[in-house]
Amino acid sequence: MRVVHAVVAVLALGGCALTGPGGDPADVSVAIGGPAELLPSAAGDRDSAQVLAALFTPLVRYDDQRRPVPAAASAVTSKDNRTWRITLADGYTFHDGSPVTAADYVTAWNYAAYGPNRQRNAYLLDRVQGFADMQGDAPPATTLYGLKAADERTVEVRLALPFPDFPAMLGHPAFLPLPAAAWESPGRLRPGFAGAVVGQGPYRLAGGDGDDGLRVERYDAHPAPGRVGSIEFRVYPSSGRAYRDLLDGDLDVDAALPPGELAGAAERLGDRYAVVPTSTMTFLAAPGLADPRARQAVSMALDRDALVAAHAPGSEQPARSFVPPLVPGHRADACGAPCRHDPGAARALYAAANGPAELTVAHTADGGHADWVTAACAQLTAALAVTCTPAPYDTLDALLDEVRRGAPVSLFRMSWSMDYPSMESYLTPLFTAAGSSNYGGYQSGDVDTLAQKATTARNAATATALHQQIEDVLVRDMPAIPLRWGQRAVGHSERVTGVTLDVYEVVDVTRLELR
Repeated sequence: MRVVHAVVAVLALGGCALTGPGGDPADVSVAIGGPAELLPSAAGDRDSAQVLAALFTPLVRYDDQRRPVPAAASAVTSKDNRTWRITLADGYTFHDGSPVTAADYVTAWNYAAYGPNRQRNAYLLDRVQGFADMQGDAPPATTLYGLKAADERTVEVRLALPFPDFPAMLGHPAFLPLPAAAWESPGRLRPGFAGAVVGQGPYRLAGGDGDDGLRVERYDAHPAPGRVGSIEFRVYPSSGRAYRDLLDGDLDVDAALPPGELAGAAERLGDRYAVVPTSTMTFLAAPGLADPRARQAVSMALDRDALVAAHAPGSEQPARSFVPPLVPGHRADACGAPCRHDPGAARALYAAANGPAELTVAHTADGGHADWVTAACAQLTAALAVTCTPAPYDTLDALLDEVRRGAPVSLFRMSWSMDYPSMESYLTPLFTAAGSSNYGGYQSGDVDTLAQKATTARNAATATALHQQIEDVLVRDMPAIPLRWGQRAVGHSERVTGVTLDVYEVVDVTRLELR
């Protein structure tokens, strides 16, 4: 990731308090794990999203059921789920004082979508008409013809196909605006802007270096300014060091407590400790098992509860469905019997399917996967009477290259996090024939037909019902074996209250306040 250097640079050592121009320390300190990428179209990690959540207000936020509700938009409407009108809320200005207009969204989204700009979040605009014409090294178009500013307060978006969940996408950083001051010329970003971003959120950038931390101050002209005067986003080289500072009272919020400390964190922090679900799903894709019964047998042979208790206590929970609890439409036991530990039934079913006598479970060598994969292999060996071998790969790309070449990879570990809270954000990319991340090569006419129907559904509720039918097909075919859902442990000091995480697993700075 590119290191961010703010124009207003106030140097600070990692773990030390950032101060403002007047020398005063920030009111609240929040730990982050690395330098932040502050250009919304390029940001793709949780630390960047954390800082952007202070600097910008998205078009929509999400209610307690993770449904989109207006924020910087006053309304998002459509008569056909294809042409959408986004009406901007009144009262928003950028931190340079300029008013936020529809053109500011259009210009930023066109920049993000233009292929030669190599923006990480460009793919989120691929539903808009004209996106394909903007890809490649020398594309024929520089703007999305399905996107326009109908007037100063209205953004009009024409999608290539209907999509009832489009409003749910608008909370992602890819859909944030940029001010006129961002541009050196049309479509060309002003040098230095990406390191000193001007947003329209409840806080504005006030100083710091991306390597050591960033400081933001309350923007009083915002319709709902922050509840604290300033926030220091402090970079820590390790989660253990942040946790020690939290216990010592030298840090206010740590939203990534180290897994090894979770057993004692609840007792030490009391009501200042919470575990919240995240959108991350860990699963085993099964390209090397042709018979669905063999895949179901593998699923039943795995003791999810034991694996989580031994290798991820407090940081993950067993999964028995294909979308996590965080997502509207989640069903706690959608998988039913195929996801319940039953080694006797698993062995009989595996034998009936004439499953292979040798299995491999591929995984990336980093990330701490070796221990739990070894334990999972031991469970499969005992339950199915097979030889199971862990197969570490240096990189995910190397592993996927083997899968694409048809190498004998029985099972391989993957994880997935949503782009927005919708079942579609899991099921379409992972399990449709044209899915962008269908690395296991699963093909199902039933799934593709249901996915198409969901795209043209009258509303999000109907689409969700169709996505649940897709999940039922996946239980039948078991192209992937859900194992675990992510959780995040959060701790805070006695000085602060209102510490919650949003759907993107970052501290909701709009609720953060001093006691």
